[in-house]
Amino acid sequence: MKRHKKDIFPLAITKGHASVKIYKGENRGKPLFTLSYITGSGRKRENFSDLDAAKREANSRVAALAQGDLEALKLTGRERQVFVAAADALLPTGVSLDIAAREFATAFEILGHDAIIEAARYFKRHVESALPDITVTDAVARFAEAKAAEGMSKLYLKDIRGSLPKDKSKAGPNNGRGLLGRFATCFQCNLKAITADELQTYMGRLKVGPVAKNNHRRLIVALFNFGKAQGWLNKGETTAADALGTVKVKHKEVEIYTPKEMAALVAAADGDFLPWLLLIGFGGLRREELA
Repeated sequence: MKRHKKDIFPLAITKGHASVKIYKGENRGKPLFTLSYITGSGRKRENFSDLDAAKREANSRVAALAQGDLEALKLTGRERQVFVAAADALLPTGVSLDIAAREFATAFEILGHDAIIEAARYFKRHVESALPDITVTDAVARFAEAKAAEGMSKLYLKDIRGSLPKDKSKAGPNNGRGLLGRFATCFQCNLKAITADELQTYMGRLKVGPVAKNNHRRLIVALFNFGKAQGWLNKGETTAADALGTVKVKHKEVEIYTPKEMAALVAAADGDFLPWLLLIGFGGLRREELA
């Protein structure tokens, strides 16, 4: 049995790969000696007021560990490091390593993948949270009211609200003129229940160009940020919309009309369209700005 000749703390009582350490402290001004060692259920600690008693118990424990009572002590190198790290990680929970492994395997079987942390966060956020139940339709309506009060343009408000189909069974990603109007028809649920995967699927189904998709994404992110500010979503966490990436826009070469071509267009334009043609052609206004 190995031990230090001098009582230099922490004392390490070892035998083979087994090890028990003795730490020295105080309790109400009196010496306190604490044994620390790893078992199958995690790290164990025992307190003694007498050093000799602590050493006797440490010798007993290290002998038992060295005899193979702890199966993990047969591991060497990296495997033993993994075992010790896993046992330490579980120590605050009071759950043994074998039980934790079995519960992980069961959760993996239920989910079909290893995203157990994300599942736990979703459960905490949507099942155990005290967040209010605000439907997407209600959230869009309140968002529109807030933006109208801020003096946003009619075009912006139209993109928020739009028009909802009378038959909700026909709701789809391209129904409704307003971008968030379409969004509300597709998500007949609470705002807090929407996941990042569902948003990605929704955006993937949109049959619009990249610019329109980016505009749609911008409004969805704004809606979720508004929901966070209102307390409908957790303020300290990212929202499902934050995972939406922008769509890369491929810029085409600008086509420039010749004076002869512009003259032909102006000559052929009717009275209602002529102001649009002149302002866009000679003023450089975008269609949205002109409207």
